Amino acid sequence: MHIGLILPTKRAGASPEAILATAQAAERLGWRTLCGDDHIVVPREDGGTYGLIFEIITTLAWLGGQTTRAILQPSVIVVPQRNAVVVAKELATVAALTGGRLVAGVGIGWNIHEYRSLGMEDRFRVRGAYLDETIALWRHLWAGSDTPFRGRFHAIEDALFAPVPPQGAAMPIVVGGRSDHGVRRAGRLGDGYQ
Repeated sequence: MHIGLILPTKRAGASPEAILATAQAAERLGWRTLCGDDHIVVPREDGGTYGLIFEIITTLAWLGGQTTRAILQPSVIVVPQRNAVVVAKELATVAALTGGRLVAGVGIGWNIHEYRSLGMEDRFRVRGAYLDETIALWRHLWAGSDTPFRGRFHAIEDALFAPVPPQGAAMPIVVGGRSDHGVRRAGRLGDGYQ
């Protein structure tokens, strides 16, 4: 059995010192995975839970340089609120810098107010399709493919993408969600379900 934990990246008490101390203690104790939540901007009514939250990709990159064994996993990145190609690059970079100690945890989010605040309200209605295509795009880019990628939301022609994760297109992707759609997406496109 592998044991992991959610880092103190949100709510009162979240701080660089708390995050680092927790990660280092977990690693000393042999815990396998260090996870953290993802929200960018939340409605005031959700401020008690998500008002203070460290951005997870940056946080895991920072922890990657201060840990040696633990698997790092966003739990989960709300992918449709971000540019898929930029996130592919960020994740590939963290994976390359940490020797492949990254699992990409992904989901679609549930709060239309977050999408609206990010100027992406139109994407909320197609967020499942956006995530499906993003996973295919990431696998394409992480494979180091030099062929075009054409989808509903993304078109990449004559471009290079490097570095790729040490595992290439097989870098693990865990799909989160609380719906039947999320479970099916994990079975179709992911390497695990959260």
